[in-house]
Amino acid sequence: MLARLATNPAHTETMMASATSVLIDALSLPAGGAELTLAAAAALQQLVRTAKGRAEILAGGIGPCLKVLAHPEEGEASEATLLHTLAVLQQLVVEGNGRLAVCGSNAAYPLVRLATGEDSTPATREAASMILCSLAQEKSELPALVSAGAAAPLSALLRDGATPAQEAAVVAIRQLTTAQARRPAGAAAPRKGTLVEAALVEAGVLAPLAALLWHGSPAVQVHALHVLLNLASCQESQQAVGAERDVLTACVQRLSRVRRPSASAAAPSPRPSPPQPQRGNSQLAISHAEIGEIAEIESLAAGTLAALAAAGARAAVVAAGGVEALVGPLTSPRPEVAMLAARALSALAEDAVSHAPLAASALGALIDLVAKGGAAGKVAMVALNPNPNPNPNPNPTPIPNPNPHPNPHPHPHPHPQPHPNAQPNSHYNHTPNPG
Repeated sequence: MLARLATNPAHTETMMASATSVLIDALSLPAGGAELTLAAAAALQQLVRTAKGRAEILAGGIGPCLKVLAHPEEGEASEATLLHTLAVLQQLVVEGNGRLAVCGSNAAYPLVRLATGEDSTPATREAASMILCSLAQEKSELPALVSAGAAAPLSALLRDGATPAQEAAVVAIRQLTTAQARRPAGAAAPRKGTLVEAALVEAGVLAPLAALLWHGSPAVQVHALHVLLNLASCQESQQAVGAERDVLTACVQRLSRVRRPSASAAAPSPRPSPPQPQRGNSQLAISHAEIGEIAEIESLAAGTLAALAAAGARAAVVAAGGVEALVGPLTSPRPEVAMLAARALSALAEDAVSHAPLAASALGALIDLVAKGGAAGKVAMVALNPNPNPNPNPNPTPIPNPNPHPNPHPHPHPHPQPHPNAQPNSHYNHTPNPG
């Protein structure tokens, strides 16, 4: 009777708020039966929307709800019972105190089990995965989510979910991969990751991330690029990212599709005048918010390509058109963007396969950046001289002879060494050293 009254909005607040504890007890009765469990879960779904009902469920109802999810066979829980119970938790995790309470009840493991179970229905898997997405907002819960194996259901949600579910999944995955990624974008040396990076790659997260760079909203693309940069900067996952052709192509094409503002448009203006649309000039339609978004996309994509190039995927990045795509951010009015683009090109320049496209597309921009000076100019100089040796050591350490066998016809008089000031084409200089 209480359960039926709770489903009636006219009675929910006035008659049922005080009955929440009774329904929580009914939910956890070992011999209550499937019908009682279903009725109690459906009633709690309504009561959690009231202030008093929510408070009582936070105080004593999370554990019984998780017990239903962790052991559905004990109460012969139907799909409807599971969905009602998941809806209760979903309502709780909307707010921070609810997320912390659910996290404190060790919810990660039963939720992951339900989201990945072979016997779970698609609706149940998605509902459990969406709660995991909400829990990922709490940094203190990230280690528990990683340990519970949340990478697999979140990757599945990113691959198979509807658009809102995909957006929630990519934000959660970004949180998981950012937990240990406290390094500058495009850092030369990869970081040591956690279990989550390899698990995400194994779960097939790369292909749906690449797809988001083509079809996702600008905000979702930023989240996807954050994830790709984190994976590309990690020892355990960067090789797999570099071998994924779709990821390289998507990053390169995303850079190529950026609408870049002019230097004057990118500079802050005290009184920006309203844009006047003109045919053939798309820069006037770029707002200051879009300029910041463009800079972030360029930084993330260039940082990802730099990390992959440094990891040995230079030929693949060049083949995907990476040199040509990096010329745009190389000329960005934002120094940090130009620095990342120069760093990526300098890493690519270490492979001879990049020299022709560098000369054809990026040479002028690199020279201009060197002329401007600064840190980005120094990195651009490295791209122009990938193996510089301007000051050889005057007293080098002797290099061992690679041929262990002695010369059968040694020259009786060793060749004299060239004078330190000799010209490159003068061969040997036999003039005695005046010193």
